[in-house]
Amino acid sequence: MFPTLLLLLLTLLFIYRSKEERQLSDLKIILVNAILVFNWMLMFLAQKLQLNEDFSLGLIFSFFNGSLLIFLLGFKNKYLFVHFYIALMLLIVYVIVYSTSLANNVDFMLKANCVALITTGILNIGYACLGFVTLSKSSLKSYYRCIPTFYIISLFIGSFLGISFLFTETLLLSNIAIYTLHVALVLVVSVVFLAVHTWKGKRSEKEGKNVENTVIAQPKVAEVVVEVREKSLAIVDIEAMTPITDKIEGDQAANDLEIKQLIWREVIEPQLYLKHDLTLSKLSKILKRDKAELKDFFARTEANTFTHYINRFRIEYAVTLLRTNADGDLNVEKAAELCGFNSRVSFYRAFVNVMGFPPSELLES
Repeated sequence: MFPTLLLLLLTLLFIYRSKEERQLSDLKIILVNAILVFNWMLMFLAQKLQLNEDFSLGLIFSFFNGSLLIFLLGFKNKYLFVHFYIALMLLIVYVIVYSTSLANNVDFMLKANCVALITTGILNIGYACLGFVTLSKSSLKSYYRCIPTFYIISLFIGSFLGISFLFTETLLLSNIAIYTLHVALVLVVSVVFLAVHTWKGKRSEKEGKNVENTVIAQPKVAEVVVEVREKSLAIVDIEAMTPITDKIEGDQAANDLEIKQLIWREVIEPQLYLKHDLTLSKLSKILKRDKAELKDFFARTEANTFTHYINRFRIEYAVTLLRTNADGDLNVEKAAELCGFNSRVSFYRAFVNVMGFPPSELLES
């Protein structure tokens, strides 16, 4: 099984390297899969060396499954630290129990492992439920939603299998088999969706170039035909020429289309518009375009400015958050922070400007 998992991981790395435009979410996917494969290698070696008869490495790695899911979902660093801290505390408790004199009792360690398995199973099921709720409120696009979804499914499967086998007389699957199922599912899905996303990106880029070439291509100006009749008479037949302004407008349309595709791929899809510090200068660095060129582009759009253009996507995200506020713990200030606004006032004004009514109406409904 190890060659298969290693081949899948290498394939994932190759696809990632072949991508022309790499996002932070892509790197997160690579890191999570690499950690899972490394954990599986340690479990496999421990089993071969017969080191984990009492000390279960599989349980220890399962403590961190929820933290990896939080990392994939893109939670803030302070929340990520809390979840890793919980997993670390569980690890310390398990090591303390194992290192005591009670660990010499095999029956006691088996019972301790059962308790730890039930604990991590319930914990991972809770993380899976949290993941589904988070994804339902998220506006992640494309495979950035699909991979966390399958990670959640694998958590459900592994947790239910691990807990259910405690109540059966015969062990249908070993701990390493359950963990292998979890790792393999996440790896396969990551490879497939990353490959599809890369292929779609290259195809859209190729289509954009074809559109640009079509727009720029202009009909040739007809040759001037001069016909001389009787020494003193010259008749010149000139066909209609394509105005220079049409060519300039064609170049501008192709350039605007290219910028729109770049903004969607680099900013909208990875949700960079939710960052508070996103400015026109930073956008210029991300897109590798001149700031004055981008300023002219936004001036030609309906939004008229960069701020209004980005705020429309922020407000769409805010509407989704407010409508799915099932717990009722969301207020205008928190929504403003989550949607990338620096203050409640700026969020309120932008919301009214786009939607035509205040955000409080969605909260009340």
